[in-house]
Amino acid sequence: MHEDAWDLRGLEGAIRRQWRAVALAVAAGLALASAALLVMPVSYSATALLYFDPSPRGVLEDGRPGAGDGARVDSAVDLIASEPVLASAARALGLAGEQAPDWLGSRVKVQREGPTYLVSVRANAPSPLEAASYANAVANSFIHEEVAAKIDGVLADVAALRAQVTVAGEAVRAAQQALALRSGFEERQALASAQSHYRMLLDRLTRLEAEAFLQVPSARIAAAASPPVAPSSPKVGLTLALAGGLAMIFGLLLAFARERITPGFVDAEEAGRRLGLEPILTIPRQKLQRGRDGELWLTPADQLAQAPLAEFPEAVRRLRISVDQALQRKSVAHRGAVVMVSSATGGEGKTTLALALARSYGLAGHSVLLIDCDLRNPSIHRYLGLEPSRGLLEYLAEPAEPRQLKAMMAEDDVSGVRIALGGLGAQDATDELVAGSEFARLIAAAVQSFEFVIIDSPPLGSVVDGLHLARLADVVTFVMRYRSVPRNAAAQALAALARTRREQSELVGVLNLGPAPIGSKAYRAATYMPKLSPSLRQASHWH
Repeated sequence: MHEDAWDLRGLEGAIRRQWRAVALAVAAGLALASAALLVMPVSYSATALLYFDPSPRGVLEDGRPGAGDGARVDSAVDLIASEPVLASAARALGLAGEQAPDWLGSRVKVQREGPTYLVSVRANAPSPLEAASYANAVANSFIHEEVAAKIDGVLADVAALRAQVTVAGEAVRAAQQALALRSGFEERQALASAQSHYRMLLDRLTRLEAEAFLQVPSARIAAAASPPVAPSSPKVGLTLALAGGLAMIFGLLLAFARERITPGFVDAEEAGRRLGLEPILTIPRQKLQRGRDGELWLTPADQLAQAPLAEFPEAVRRLRISVDQALQRKSVAHRGAVVMVSSATGGEGKTTLALALARSYGLAGHSVLLIDCDLRNPSIHRYLGLEPSRGLLEYLAEPAEPRQLKAMMAEDDVSGVRIALGGLGAQDATDELVAGSEFARLIAAAVQSFEFVIIDSPPLGSVVDGLHLARLADVVTFVMRYRSVPRNAAAQALAALARTRREQSELVGVLNLGPAPIGSKAYRAATYMPKLSPSLRQASHWH
């Protein structure tokens, strides 16, 4: 799209036009995510909560909290994840091998829960029971190892204190011997001091011996891990949501990229803005109707008579109204009005539209002459199932009286429209033929006999004939195929038309084969497309 077209309406239009690409991207993203979920290993997570009491936990201690409680809790987190605790848990789980502690540590995560005294031990495993057993084993092993470490510490203190008691006892005995030899004041004081020190050490030893096997862990299990019901990973809902969101973003980027690189106009609003052309009508794309044998038996132009309520005939009738309004603005009487149907390049559907427009006027009761002026590549006869031996090309190459035009014309069985066939196709330049006086006299005679003369011209960007034909037209219908005609080609063709067409002529733009308008679902062609009987199919020009 044009760089100034990216407003909210432009974005909405881009999404609406590219919804299939967006939907495909989302579907592909979800499919890939689903496939990844199928091959990803399932993991369950179980958590055991330990409540850590930072105060001293000996039975004979007063239990008052000390300084640096937070640091002690943080230290406990490191101790839980230490190798001795993991080794003890591995032994409890029956895991053998030197790598068992490291293997278990890779599946266990220990962390403090915020500023609280709670420590979580979270374990991951392929099954719920394993996850719960891993978490509980590590938690219990920490408590067991902590108590064992405390007992070992107290027993080490007891052994050291016993040695000091022995030394103190020997000091008492030495003081007693000294007092027996000399009963002086200094000897009595030394004996009293030695006895006091000995009793103090003995009392402490007794206390430690009593406390050695009464140690209480600083942590307790506040909540044991239980087997989880659902796996912790992969997270199916979150994964699919993220995949869908990313795929949606990718789809939108893809849609906008396609809008940027598309060669043609994507809607009538863009065409009108780029070309400065009003009005621009949209002719919706129609699915070709085929019989059981696969052969085409109902073209869009055939729908004018056989499916008049379908989308295409309705759009042609809107085009007919626009042409009538253009003629009224220029005060051109219906009798003898010349309407030229052209395009910038070939393959944009102008011939089908010219035939459909002629049929629409014919079915409305007007006398219409349709002239195939694409002398290099005439094609209207193929729509009618005819094989012309002589047509407009031969008429202009061998001048004759205008009344002899009737001998070259065919009549459309569907609408009664008279059609001047183009002929067999030229091998030489034809611009002088349509620019000559003979063709001008032919048009002058035609406007005296018909209310509407519709000219199917060759593409303006390929053949110069159309510029000569534009000088004769009261209304030029400029056909642009949706997403097909290059924007620059359309602009150049319109600029050439502006220099050559008559000043009083009108220009009507058509965006052909575009998407159906929003809100037209209730008026789909399939809703009103009749089920033709075999006899009616045979009556059609396209079987």
